[in-house]
Formats: sequence, structure tokens, C-alpha cells
Amino acid sequence: MKEITNLDEMYNVLEEINTKNFSDIKNSLKNFLMKTAENRKIWCEYTCLLFRIANGELKGLLVCENENKEKFSIPNLDDFTEDDLKYIEKRMENTENDLLKLRYSTILCNKYPHVDKAKIIIDSSGNLICNLEQEILQNNKIDSFFLIIIINSYRYSFKFNYDKDRIKSKIIDLINNKSFWNKDLYLIPCGLIEHVLSEKKNFKGIDNLNDICWNIYKNIQSLNIWNKIKVLELGKKCDSKSHKYNWKMELGKLYEKEMEESEDPNLKAYHCLNASVNYKKAGKIRQSEDLLKKYREFPQEFKYSTLYGEIEHTPELIEEIIAYADSIVEQNEPTFILMYLMKDPRLTEYYENSLSFVEKSKEDFPLLHIFPIALRDENGFVIEKINPGIDGDNHATMEYYNWLIKFIYLPFISRIINTSYITGKLSPKIILEFLRDKTWLGLDEIHNVGKNDFLSMIVPIINNYFQEFELTYLYNIPAPHFSLFIDSLILKIEGILKLIYGIDNEIKEQKENGVIQDKSLNKILEDENFDFIPEDEIFFLKYLLIDKSGLNLRNKVAHSLMRKEDYNIGNANLLLLALLKLCSFQLYFNDKTVKK
Repeated sequence: MKEITNLDEMYNVLEEINTKNFSDIKNSLKNFLMKTAENRKIWCEYTCLLFRIANGELKGLLVCENENKEKFSIPNLDDFTEDDLKYIEKRMENTENDLLKLRYSTILCNKYPHVDKAKIIIDSSGNLICNLEQEILQNNKIDSFFLIIIINSYRYSFKFNYDKDRIKSKIIDLINNKSFWNKDLYLIPCGLIEHVLSEKKNFKGIDNLNDICWNIYKNIQSLNIWNKIKVLELGKKCDSKSHKYNWKMELGKLYEKEMEESEDPNLKAYHCLNASVNYKKAGKIRQSEDLLKKYREFPQEFKYSTLYGEIEHTPELIEEIIAYADSIVEQNEPTFILMYLMKDPRLTEYYENSLSFVEKSKEDFPLLHIFPIALRDENGFVIEKINPGIDGDNHATMEYYNWLIKFIYLPFISRIINTSYITGKLSPKIILEFLRDKTWLGLDEIHNVGKNDFLSMIVPIINNYFQEFELTYLYNIPAPHFSLFIDSLILKIEGILKLIYGIDNEIKEQKENGVIQDKSLNKILEDENFDFIPEDEIFFLKYLLIDKSGLNLRNKVAHSLMRKEDYNIGNANLLLLALLKLCSFQLYFNDKTVKK
């Protein structure tokens, strides 16, 4: 994208904006704005592009609280002065670009709702929909703006009672257009069918949606199982009364076929169980029981694929890590992906590798291990001296451990999270429902502990994570600030560790002055009797939270030693992994045990 140097260039560039170059032009505007003395016209144009417009709503990038605990968004409509709004209205009247006209009119209509502005929203959306439809069919490639613009137009048409029938007819025509019923474009009719089902009162008399879903399903057989499952589940919703198609039977066949073709024993077991469940619901009891019997013959413990072997010894390390992470996301559904992160021991099982490396280093390079080491802060001041021996070995182990995390495991974990998010397999709703339904966080009470409030306290933390995540991956903001997420989750993880420790250990201790209080997190993680958590994960938690040779995040947060750059997405992802690991325990009511 060519650099913008003056206002004339800015207006010329804006007239060329479309759904393909939207982010590039937005970034060019940001760079232009930063080089000027806060020119108000440039600021207005840039801010107009920052708002999120979807489902009939105008939202900022993120939501914050002021000192009075009142929520506000950034950017905010109140940021515009009356002169700004007059400028935007003039721009709306003069531009020939429908995407710009849509944005300007939406901002004005949300600031001062009026049918005249709503008409411009709907008319400009109609032009965009027609143009994008032609491009999509010509290129056989989905445009991510397409569905958003259609549904947004629908919302405004009903809100202001303008052109409703035309918008409804367009939605129905798009659903019925067989050119969209293929493996490349099927998400468009499926997304619109979901919309129609949510707006049944406005779409009466449509009785062929189940037929369309069935035809789409038959046309996408080359796609992976999860895409086909989504279409079958959608068809089942459309066919709730007529029962024209046996969706559960088809789901059973699909899972059984995947079970037979899969080479991964965990996937075979997973597909086998799902096939059995769906056959039973379809009334095929014999097939269901046969598959259930086969399922019981599978190993009961998860044994996930590992990162070792070929990946560790290839020169294209990062490429292999990324490809492996992408394959995990592509081949699995959301629950299995989260289960993988939660239960795969290999994601934290490299403590012994680090110890072995240090022992070999002591043999090969003894001089490196006989002198004290000074730990320094960011200003270069010595904060602690590490003497040779146990402390020195621990420091060296942490150093190598940190290298493994930084260059192998964190890129792998982050890639799984990133790819899952952009493919719709990870969202606040998905992860919170997983924590509620699949982990002990969903329990109302815990034996010997009482009421369990952790899930309700985790909800805003997870929501904040995804708000910051969006800034990175949707809006090209390179350094989001995960301070709220990191500070809050560290404290919740400490509370969870104390809860688990206290189930079978004495959490209280008496100080020399007679005061009784909870043991510190350091003492809990150093306690040899705390054997519910595997040694590798204990070491991971030490590295992450309390060890000065590691990240030491908990102690840095507690003593206000965190720097801005410490609140990065990498540390956020490691804390999210730690939360999932701690949620993998099953807390039982009948005795004081914790099993994994």
C-alpha cells in the first residue's frame, strides 16, 4: 500500500476502499495520522474505519470501565464533536464508494437515529451485496464481509421499516441459489439459514431449508468431518417437525466411517462413541450396542500424538510446528482441541529433558557451572546472585526450559489457539461452556470446600482475553495489552492451586508471631507431599509463576514489577494453558482425593 502524504491522496485512497484492501488502507491512515499534528479530518476518517459494524450494531474495538465503574467503548460515538459529525455527513453525501457511504451513514444513524440515514445504510448495502455476490461467484471464494453486510442490512430494514421485503427476498434467493451449495461457498447459505431460523417470525412459509441442507451435505463430502457435522446439525434444526431425513442416522454413519478410516487411536475411540450415541437416537439399537462394545475395547486413557521425533530433528522446525498445530485444529472439533491442550502431557513434559541437558553441559563445559550468576532487572541492577550447586543447576535448567518454551512449545500452543479462533473453533462461548460442562469448574459445590464460585470469576477474564485477542488478529494492532487478563488469571490460578492443595493437605500454617494464615504459593509448589499434580506440571507452574530464573509472573504482579512488554500474548497463552491443566482434575465428593 502506497504511503499517504497529504489529504488529497487520502481522499483518493479512500475512494478505492473495498473489502479486500480495508485493513491495509486503515493501517495507512493510522500511519498518516501519526505523522501529522492530529489533523481532525484524518482522525475522523481513521476512527470511522475502526468501528465494528455487525448485526445492526455499532461497537468499538474494546470495552473499558471508567473510575465510576461505567462501561464505555473505544472508539466511542461521543468522541465525535458536532463539527466532526457535520464533516462525516458531508463525506457521506459526496463519496461514490458504497462501503464508505455505509460506514458514514451507520455512524450518523447510531448517533442520531433517523430513517433517512437508515435508508442510505440499506441502499448502499444493497449495492455492495450485488457487487460482492458477483465477485464471489466469479472467484468461487467467500468474502468475509458478505454475510455481515447482509444481516446488518436486514436489522436496519426492520428497525426502520424500510425495504424489508426486498431484503428478505434477497436472503431467500441467496439461500436457494445452487451456485452456493458447494464446498467453497456453502458457509454463505448455511449462515443465512441460521439467520432465518433465528428470525422465524419474519420468515414464515419457508419449507425447503432441510432439502437445501441435505443437498449441501451431499456436495461437501470432500471436506473434513467437522464441516459436514455442522451442516447435518443445521439440517436437523430445519427438519424438526417433518423428519424427512434421518439426520442422526447420517451422523452415525459419518462417525463410523471416520472411526474406520482414522489411524489415531484417540480419534477412533471418540468417533466410535459418537457413532454409537447417534445410532441409538436414530433407533438403530443393535448398531449402537455393537459400537459401544467396540468402544469399551479401546484404551481408556488418552495418549496423544507428541512433538518429539521427526519434528524435533528437522531443520524446518517452525514450519513443522505450524503444520502439526494446523493439522490438530483441522482434524478435530472444539471440545477435542481443548481436551488436547488440557490433557496432553507432552505440552509440559520436558522437565527431564532440561535436567539431562544441564547434566551433560556440566560434563562438557564444567567452567560454565562453577561461578556465581547474577540475575539483573531491566535496568541492569543485580537482584539476586545464584551460587553454584543446587541453585545454579536450577537456574541452568530454567534457562534451557525457557528456550524450549520460547522456540518450540509456545509457538505450537499459540498456533493452535490462533487457528482455532480464526476457523470458528474457539471463542469465549466455546471455552466457557467447555470449562462448565467438562471440568470441575462447573460444579456448584466441592467436597470439603463448599460453594464453588471459580467459574463465575473466570468468565470476565476469558471474555477480556478474546477482546485483546481480536485486537491482534482482526484489527492488526501489533501489541495488545493483556494486563487485565494476566493480572486477574494469575490470582485465580493461585486460588485454584490452594483449593486443590487444601483438599488433602493442611493449607493453614502458624507463623512465629502466632498468626495463622494460608501457606504461600512458593511453599505449596515446593511441598513434596503435593503429589496430585505431576512433577512436570509443577515445574511448569514454578517456571510460570514463582521462580526468579523463570517468568516469575505471580511474584512480579504481586510486587508491581511487571513491565508493559510482559503483558504479551505469549504469557497470556501460557497462563491459559496453566488454567486448562489445573481444570483437568476430577474432584470427587465421596472422599478427599483428587484424580487426574
